[in-house]
Amino acid sequence: MFKLDARILLGTVAVWGALGFLCRFFTPETPLGARWGQWAFWLVFLLLLVSLRPIAAFLRGLPRAHAVILASVFTLLLGAQLLDRSSDTFPFVSWRMFSSPAPASVGPMAFYECYGRTESGDRVRLNPPRLVPPLKNYRMTVGLMQQVDGALAARRPDSDAGRRLSRTLRAVGKIYNRENPPTPIRAVEVFRCQMDPRDPGTRRSPYRWLVWSAEISGEGSP
Repeated sequence: MFKLDARILLGTVAVWGALGFLCRFFTPETPLGARWGQWAFWLVFLLLLVSLRPIAAFLRGLPRAHAVILASVFTLLLGAQLLDRSSDTFPFVSWRMFSSPAPASVGPMAFYECYGRTESGDRVRLNPPRLVPPLKNYRMTVGLMQQVDGALAARRPDSDAGRRLSRTLRAVGKIYNRENPPTPIRAVEVFRCQMDPRDPGTRRSPYRWLVWSAEISGEGSP
């Protein structure tokens, strides 16, 4: 199953060792243990890979120019993972996506929530994409968010952006009432919410404040 070719093995160790040595100087901020842990893992992986009989035979049969190109591509791909400076090494980038730690500079995050207000003053959480399922939910959520941002920027309920948002919210409210006749709502309200990852309190309950209200049978107001 395995075929040990000293020339291929030594070449792999030499190239990968030189790359690890260079990365140590280009990214000194990365913890040494994490860096060498990755380096050792990929070295073992490469050594096992080039020791497989079919792969070793394939590599021995490559012309020198082809072997250099193949080694260069693998070095760039794996080196970018080890270097972890994707903005500098693009299009050779780190493969990490969701495993990276959150940066310490993350600040408060803001988002919107929609509620329906009943005749008694109670509030019902509304989810517009579930009331009017689009092909993709983000089309509804992003579009509605942009309308709210535009209306708030205009600062006037009688502006074009304000009237457009009010019409959209009234339509959402009418659809909700059509599907929930026993508990109709009288207005649709938009709340701006803020959550700060650094504040344990807002992780459980974000800060909310009313930014827009549209009566289903009337005009909207900020």
